[in-house]
Amino acid sequence: MKRKFTVIIILILSLEACFIERNTSEQKETTSPHLRFEANPIDNFVIYEGFVVAFSKEQRVPNYTIHRITPEQLQENNGVRAQRSDYFKVDERVREYSAQRSDYYKSGYDRGHYVPAGDFVYSQELKDETFTYSNVSPQFKELNRYGWKYLEAAIRKRVLQCNCPAYVVTGSLFEAGHKTIGENQVGVPDQLYKVAFYPDSMSMYAFRMNNSMEEYSGSLQDYQLTVDELEALSKEDFFEKLKDEDESRLESEIQMIEV
Repeated sequence: MKRKFTVIIILILSLEACFIERNTSEQKETTSPHLRFEANPIDNFVIYEGFVVAFSKEQRVPNYTIHRITPEQLQENNGVRAQRSDYFKVDERVREYSAQRSDYYKSGYDRGHYVPAGDFVYSQELKDETFTYSNVSPQFKELNRYGWKYLEAAIRKRVLQCNCPAYVVTGSLFEAGHKTIGENQVGVPDQLYKVAFYPDSMSMYAFRMNNSMEEYSGSLQDYQLTVDELEALSKEDFFEKLKDEDESRLESEIQMIEV
């Protein structure tokens, strides 16, 4: 009888452990550090370790991405430097709606990152994550290789200067009659945007650039606008979990970013 009682106790403890493990697993799947200031449910996103994507099945590109950058991600001496692979893959979770390599082939457009590979210096896994078709859109080479590149570098520079994290939203803006490429009719955004929020200093910067950019002006300040203006264009609402007074102030003013 004593042995039977002991077996029952062991079974109960085993079941309890399984429940705790399953509950912890479910909790992990319902949170993401990149969504700290966002109110949209996690089900609205494709979740990666290094970022999240609100993916457009219609356009086959991101509506927008959100990722958190920390100084540790950018430090050269934080482990072995990750190598850029330039091999883009299809995420099986959105395969039915994903762009393919053939869509970009001889299209005249770059596969432009939303979450930059350059934001992950130390981690090969996180850098490789960015090379997925759910994190890119067709971008005019003059935008992708100049203005967009300088903007990404400026955001990283400020993270290192302030030794503080940033939360970055990167998104697409489409106009009626926009272009598409490839057999899958991948949408070509007319404009792209970024919002960078630095919670430690309570500073926020918004930028919008034309995908038809023929020449970068040389100043990122030429492309700044308020977050309120950007949200009106994108029909999105970002950083909703901020205090109302902070959100109202930060999103209604233009703070000049140092470059």
